Order: sequence, then structure tokens, then C-alpha cells
Amino acid sequence: MPKPVSWLWKGRIPLGKVTSIAGDPGLGKSMLGTDMAAHVSTGTAWSDRRDEPIESGGVVLLSAEDDVEDTIRPRLDAAGADSKRIVAIQGVEFDDAGTKRTRSFNLERDIEALEKAIKAVGECRLVVIDPVSAFMGKADSHKNAEVRGVLAPLAELAARHRLAVVAITHLTKAYGGKAMYRATGSLAFTAHARAAWIIVADKDNPTRRRLMLSVKNNLARTPTGLAYRIDSKAIDGIEDVPYLLWDAEPVTMTADEAVAAETRQDHERGLGRVEASVEWLAIQLSGGPLPSREVENRARDKGLSWASVRRAQERLGIKATKDGYSGAWLWGMPDKTEGAHNIQLSTFGEGDPKKAQKPALTVAPAEGAQGAQSGALSAFDESEHLRVSGPETGVDDDEPDGSDEAEREAIMKVEAEQEREANAKPDGWTDEAWQAACAVEVSHGN
Repeated sequence: MPKPVSWLWKGRIPLGKVTSIAGDPGLGKSMLGTDMAAHVSTGTAWSDRRDEPIESGGVVLLSAEDDVEDTIRPRLDAAGADSKRIVAIQGVEFDDAGTKRTRSFNLERDIEALEKAIKAVGECRLVVIDPVSAFMGKADSHKNAEVRGVLAPLAELAARHRLAVVAITHLTKAYGGKAMYRATGSLAFTAHARAAWIIVADKDNPTRRRLMLSVKNNLARTPTGLAYRIDSKAIDGIEDVPYLLWDAEPVTMTADEAVAAETRQDHERGLGRVEASVEWLAIQLSGGPLPSREVENRARDKGLSWASVRRAQERLGIKATKDGYSGAWLWGMPDKTEGAHNIQLSTFGEGDPKKAQKPALTVAPAEGAQGAQSGALSAFDESEHLRVSGPETGVDDDEPDGSDEAEREAIMKVEAEQEREANAKPDGWTDEAWQAACAVEVSHGN
């Protein structure tokens, strides 16, 4: 039987689905996540529907970039959240030959652990993952098939529990492309989500005002955008804790118009396609060398011409090396550094309002929750391989899904445009120099 779509935020964030929110650093993406957690935990009306209180519920947070104790908890308090209904997961406990240890959470292997936390918090309606790329495990976030392999079980989890999953991610520079192609990593992050949003600075007030604009919405007509400002207040002796102030008026600018305006501003500041390619290429190779053909395929997915990437290669000092006698040519950065997240388990409960309680989850389990314990709750059991029983997984049939074919057609069109662009001579190049550069590119050899 057909059934209507259910919404966490009417027309904007659907229940039972994955929603993507992308933006550059410093625009308040993470604060948007805590602001949403505050609304859901207290049932406070959304900014565009101020006379319509919402159904309250529990919230699960996954954050790899902000400290729970000195950042997330104060921001929740500043936003007016009911912190007793919010759990922040920062790791998974497991037994290592009789010794309890904690490892980093990742979506590739810990969906059952996430489901256990959802049941523990009780009446959960929202899961925020910030940024989603930090929890991909061994999956390559630039390969569509691997990204879909991680996101599909997450979407099934959202559908099974009728909750909203909000996946926050960063943006990359991709001049001339549509907003859909700006999210870091594979296009699958945006394509797999049923609704997607982009956060950009207001070009008329870039230091204070942020715009939240719809990139896609598979479940309803495209909604108008919203705007917010970042303000601050003192919370329990902590000065300048930031929170969001929403504007009452809607924003009519589209996501593509905002991206185009940003591109024009960057060009006026002297930034261009090569600079965008330099930034992008450094990110791609930060995890180690890649075959030149793979680099080219990824560049096309992000709207970057191969000619600009080759110039970025030269600017970064990247040398190609042969992988064995008959292997592929590999591109690698001269120097590679790797980072890691040190993550703990935390929750928000009674005690010092400025601090998160840790290391065990102390919220009461939902009545009848399977696998839960009373009192102090680990929420991730005591074994590496969690066993959580529940209904069969599946996704709803109620959504119009013709957009996937449209997205594929759009990708093919963009690739064709990129091919034409790649064969066009850049400004300032002589015919001889450009022909020589093209001859080198065909070989993929250096």
C-alpha cells in the first residue's frame, strides 16, 4: 500500500532516509548538527514553522572533529538541548584476550553497534554523523561502489527505525560544476541521499550570514533556502559558546546560483581552475599513490579538466613512477602525512553540566530494548562482534526514484562537457605548447 513520506523537518529532512549536508570549514555545519539535536530532543518548532512544535525524541551523535566535553556539550546547552536524550558515540568497546579496549567507530563494521545505541537512547528520531568521511572504515570514499556499500546498510537502519540520518561532509573546489558535484569524495554521497543541502557564505555578508540551500530533494518539491547567523553566549561560566540564530525570511537563491557566485568571487581574487585542482589533487594523494588513470577518472567525477590536473601535478612537484615493469604509472605526493582520531565513548547525563559523562553510556535503555543492560550501559556489548536481533532490514517503496536515471544522464552530460573543456586550449598558451602538453597527457607516463 502506498504511504506518505514522514518528515523530521517538513519538506527538508525526511524520516527513514539519509540526508546529506555539505559545506566548507567554518560555516557552522557542526553547529547545525547540534542545533537540530536541540530541536529534536526538546520538540522545539523549526525556524520556518515556528508555530508547529515537533515530536520530540532521542538523538545519537557521531563526531570525529569536535571534543565532546569542551565543544559538543556546551554547544548543546547553548542551543537549549535536553542533553539527557542525546548520546555521543566515539568508539566501540571490545574484549581483547580478557582486556577491554576501545577502537574507533566505523560504519563499515559497526552498524549493529549504532543500532544498539539507537535503542538505548530511546525513541530515537535523529542520527548525526560528522563528518561521514571519517567513519568509512577501509572503504574508499572516492569510489561510488564502495561508498554505496557503506551507505546502503545505513539507509536500511534509518528505514527500519523511522529516524533521520544526517551525514555531514566537506566541500571541494570544482569550478564550473553544479552544487551536486561539490561534496568531498564520491558522487554517491549526494546521489544516495534522498535529500541534500549545501551550506555557503552569503556573498553580501560573508563573515556572518550562512545560507542553507537545497541541492536535491527526491521526496518533495524543492524547498526554499534558509539563512542563519552564528552568535555566542556564556554557558555555566564558559564564555563565547556559539549557537545559531535563524532568519525568519526564506532564501530564494538556488544552490547552483550560490556555487556560481562563489566561483566568480574566487576568480576575481585570482583563484582559478588550476588552484582548485591543486587543492583537490593534494587531498586525493594524501592517503598514498594512485594510478594516473584513477586520478583522471576522479577528476572527471569532480568537474575538473585533466589539463588543469596535469598543471596541478607540476605545481605540487608530483612525480610519476612505474609500478613494476608492466604496471600502471602511479602519482604520489613528495611527502605524505597521516592523521588519526583518538575517540572515546561518551554520553550526556546527570552531573557537571559543562562536561560529558564518560567513558560508559549511562542513559537508561529503552524499555524492552534487546541486548541492553540496566544501570551503566556500555551500549556496544563486550565482544568485538555484536549480535543485535531485530526485524528484517529493507527500504521503503514509497519514494519516487526516477531521479537516479536523471542523475546518471546529468553525469554523462557533465563528462561530455569536461571532455570538450579538456581539449580546449587555455588562455595564454601557444598552439605549439598546448599540442605538446596534450601529447604528454595521452601517454599517462609522467
